Amino acid sequence: MSPAASNTSRIRDEFLAAFRSFLRCEGLKSTRQRDLIVSEFAAASGHVSVEELLRRVRAIDSAVGYATVYRTLKLMVGAGLAGVRNFGEGFARYEPLGEDHHDHLICESCGSIVEFHDHELERRQDQVAADLGYRVTHHRHELFGICAHCLRSGVDPDAVSASQPNPMIPGSALPGAFRRYLGRRRLRVTRQRMSIVETFSKVEDHVSVDDLLARVKREDSSVGYATVYRTLKLLVDAGLAADRQFGDGFTRFEPRPEQHHDHFVDEESGKVLEFHEPRIEARQEEIARAHGFRLTRHRHDLFGLPLVTPGKGRT
Repeated sequence: MSPAASNTSRIRDEFLAAFRSFLRCEGLKSTRQRDLIVSEFAAASGHVSVEELLRRVRAIDSAVGYATVYRTLKLMVGAGLAGVRNFGEGFARYEPLGEDHHDHLICESCGSIVEFHDHELERRQDQVAADLGYRVTHHRHELFGICAHCLRSGVDPDAVSASQPNPMIPGSALPGAFRRYLGRRRLRVTRQRMSIVETFSKVEDHVSVDDLLARVKREDSSVGYATVYRTLKLLVDAGLAADRQFGDGFTRFEPRPEQHHDHFVDEESGKVLEFHEPRIEARQEEIARAHGFRLTRHRHDLFGLPLVTPGKGRT
């Protein structure tokens, strides 16, 4: 057996042993199909979707179904053996969780993913958190661009950037821009839709559907949840709003800002703070170039807890 094959076999055995131990603690059975799924997942390179892992497993056992793969992946996430990632493709990807933390560069043309870890970025993140009165517990940092292979193939990064929603729309102009969007789509401009958009244009934080509904109902009690939800989705489709997921189980929305910013999430209160750090922005460009990427956009979310001041408790 070659050294590479021996190492893969060792990783599979260790991963499978850890998963079986988790199942025993949870009072769950270790089955042949689960073992196969876990072994193939441990041996997979990169970040796999349910469909990709299913194809690998079915090459060995055609009887394994989608639901079994999905449930086993969820169990691995629950066991702390796998992480789930969403790179804006409309589906989740899973990766084994190792000892070394890493972030991701994603090609928006071919979908290839490069892992990276940068100590300078980590230090800058810690400083941003400290300046806000927090300490970082974890973060999500994803850089999107066009990889060297796609650039050589003639993919135009400027065309990709132009396809992204325009972020330069001030809140006061949002209702008018939404009216024009509805006109282009031949959709009705209703009193309720415009009332929702007027209220949304004045928000200064990140609101859920329930948050915005409560605000709109102060002016018009006839507006319902479904109308608010559909209007927010239209705003996102129009590029006039952004939807954000901060890992707390629901989606928040914000008007497209006039200036780019990233997010810090207080894990105790759920409060979302905005920040912009030029040195982080510059370092992201350097990392992308080092990997042959032309950067088009990024997503950077920090999560943390308030700092503890000696003798005073948390600040």
